[in-house]
Amino acid sequence: MGVCARRWEVAVSRHPGQKPPRLWVFGRALTGRLGRLQSIVHATSLEELGGRSNQLHAGRYASRKGLVRFLRPPPPRVANAVSADLRQLAVLYEAAWAEPADVLSEEERARATPSSEDVAAWFRGGLEVFRLTYENRLVGAIRCGFPSGSCHIDNLVVHPDVRNRGFGRVLVEHCLGRARRAALPRSWAQVDTRLQVARRLLHHCGFQETGQHETADRRTLILFEKRN
Repeated sequence: MGVCARRWEVAVSRHPGQKPPRLWVFGRALTGRLGRLQSIVHATSLEELGGRSNQLHAGRYASRKGLVRFLRPPPPRVANAVSADLRQLAVLYEAAWAEPADVLSEEERARATPSSEDVAAWFRGGLEVFRLTYENRLVGAIRCGFPSGSCHIDNLVVHPDVRNRGFGRVLVEHCLGRARRAALPRSWAQVDTRLQVARRLLHHCGFQETGQHETADRRTLILFEKRN
């Protein structure tokens, strides 16, 4: 034992710059490594937790979107009216023209309301009638014809129960799309000066007032034009 000790002492004396390791150095190194390991584990845990949180949030968002989509009413549908719709169209026009009682007289409203026979004559005359359904209910209609290479739009109505929802614009835009598909350069419409809502609607759809004329029953109509 003494020899080994002396040999070690000799070895130490031969290398004076070398110092024996101390316990506190190992302790600090071990503590640093443990700290870095703890940081890595902590970061990994946070990342996993964040990923699970994002997945949970995404699941809730997706389910909420699905619920909103489920609760949202279906969009309105526009299609060509057929002869089977004659009675329903007549009822719709009667209900629609009963509303502007403060604008038009009873006689004027009765004259503007087409019967089922009138609507049947539209079909026979080559005019196109489009119907708008909302929640499986007929709530709007419009008529358009194509005289002399242009599109003439009239007889637009929306049921009073569902007005101010943009259905009138949907119908007008549908007719304009029909005119564009037929490569017609212009679309026309005319509206009684007292029907302010109809005038605003045509302006919103891009029509411009080009003039006005008086009818035989002394009504003043404004002529609207739109280039397709």
